[in-house]
Amino acid sequence: MVCRRFILNILVSLIFFQTTVNGCCNSNCETEKKECKCVQFYLCKNDTNGDKFIIEDGSSVLEARTGGLCSGDEVPCCKLKARTPCPLCQAQCGKRKPAFIDARITGSTTNFGEFPWMIALFRMVVNNTYCEEPKYLSGGALIHRNIVLTTAHSVISVKNNASLGLIARAGAWDLQNVNEAEKLQNRVVAEIIIHPRFNPANLWNDFAILRLDNPFILADHISTICLPPPGKIISRGNCVVTGWGKEKYADPNYKPSVLKSIDLQVVSRTDCTSQFRRTRAGPDFILHESFICAGGIEGVDTCAGDGGSPLVCPIDSSGNFYELSGLVSWGIGCGNAIPGVYASVGYAHGWITYTMRNLRLNSC
Repeated sequence: MVCRRFILNILVSLIFFQTTVNGCCNSNCETEKKECKCVQFYLCKNDTNGDKFIIEDGSSVLEARTGGLCSGDEVPCCKLKARTPCPLCQAQCGKRKPAFIDARITGSTTNFGEFPWMIALFRMVVNNTYCEEPKYLSGGALIHRNIVLTTAHSVISVKNNASLGLIARAGAWDLQNVNEAEKLQNRVVAEIIIHPRFNPANLWNDFAILRLDNPFILADHISTICLPPPGKIISRGNCVVTGWGKEKYADPNYKPSVLKSIDLQVVSRTDCTSQFRRTRAGPDFILHESFICAGGIEGVDTCAGDGGSPLVCPIDSSGNFYELSGLVSWGIGCGNAIPGVYASVGYAHGWITYTMRNLRLNSC
């Protein structure tokens, strides 16, 4: 009899412990405070059984850094076509060209052609005169003359709506000027391939491969960025990110113009997680392994409209050659003293190369 009672007490203790770990507090009774942890209401969710669980992945507070959907009375649409050239291989990738052509606008942080792998993505929309025109959506990185790598959250709405057309533009610098120093190239995105484990709620595995209808013709101002070696995930060092995004998150007068760049310090996973736990992400936030962090200096940050833009890090001590380490994914606000979060390209290397092989593409 004593033995049975002892076993029963153990079972009750195990059930109580499970409740303690998985619960979120409410105000129904005092006893619940002993069985669960008190968190902010937006950090607590119900599962299918009605039990409450703490949100640890930041999905209730993170802000994706895409440019958003159509505004006003704009209506999305599609169209376009192009042709075929010859290859340039991975050995020539990742070369930064700071003195290619001097910047022509006072205050610009980049020169024309300095980051030749930078891609601008546009949705085709119908304007007030019922004509199709491109509207800037987000950034991307040219990793193959036929492939652009970007974030899934930036293009998922286009993939889910067959009437939306997506255009990739290479050789761009000033998006308000179609007469650049060298010729722009536009390509229709023929296929959008989203990472199979992409989660739109918390942006885990925030990767998308865009296959173009025709490859870009590589030139001095248009070339590819190197992929990191398999499994290489940067945890420290100075890198640079480029984009056409906003200066402030809520900027109603935002118009993408000249390409900007900022130098960022990579932040370790431990430090990044610790900093986010002091924000509204909550003390239980866990940074998913598909992310890396960079920045954290007030006023120096990426923002809305920068989604999918490349974070590149130097390969050699000369600082002339770079590899693609991350893609702008999300953050809490913009310009705060909190790191920005980037989709880790090294983490997704296997999926990227596997997908490109299935598309019958080599390293060029």
